[in-house]
Amino acid sequence: MINPQYQTLIEAQERLMQQTASIETTLGHMSQDINILCKLVRDGNGQPSILQRLTQAEVVLAGQIKSLEEIGRHANSITAARMLTRTQLIVGLSGVLLTVLLSSFSVYAAFIK
Repeated sequence: MINPQYQTLIEAQERLMQQTASIETTLGHMSQDINILCKLVRDGNGQPSILQRLTQAEVVLAGQIKSLEEIGRHANSITAARMLTRTQLIVGLSGVLLTVLLSSFSVYAAFIK
């Protein structure tokens, strides 16, 4: 018959061995899953790989950023042109009003003579 202390140690050792085997099995499955994911990322699964897709997305994004910057520059120039046009309109109307005012004074002065 085995001493109860040894029996407890043997049972604990068996549980540790079972847990170790379970961990090894789980690690094996995780390793297989990671290898499959790496293959998908690197090589793709009949479609372009994720790396190729990401690279294409970055290229398209860079192009869109350049387009948006160009649109911003055009919008700024349009806004500047509008402001210039308003300024020109105000100056032109002021000139017309001044001319009309001076003309009316000269007509009034001619009638007074």
